[in-house]
Amino acid sequence: MTDLNCNNQAIVQAFLATWELFPEPVCLINRKRDILASNALARQTGRVTGTKCFSFNKDANGKNTCTGTCMANEALDQREARIRKDQINGLEIASYWVPVPELEDCFVHFAIGVKALMEAAAQA
Repeated sequence: MTDLNCNNQAIVQAFLATWELFPEPVCLINRKRDILASNALARQTGRVTGTKCFSFNKDANGKNTCTGTCMANEALDQREARIRKDQINGLEIASYWVPVPELEDCFVHFAIGVKALMEAAAQA
């Protein structure tokens, strides 16, 4: 691995250049689960630099829904993207954890279907 780290400004800028306008919330996260950067849609949901990614995933009882479902460590340890598909409120959500090349402890996390889930919740 190189001497780059996840907080490197060039890494953050590359993330934003790639993901800023992606139509789903996307975050750049380190192994400690700190959000290092987020795209426009993720920021609209409060997922901003300095917050923990899991703090946004609570069920109606306040329980962390990431417990037992997060694949970040596996993706980072194996240096391979991981995908998990779930049904939430009748919608399929495909979650991705993608390690960043050349960085041991940094990954991109997003889920396809979150925007539709947000829109359905707003209409309810």
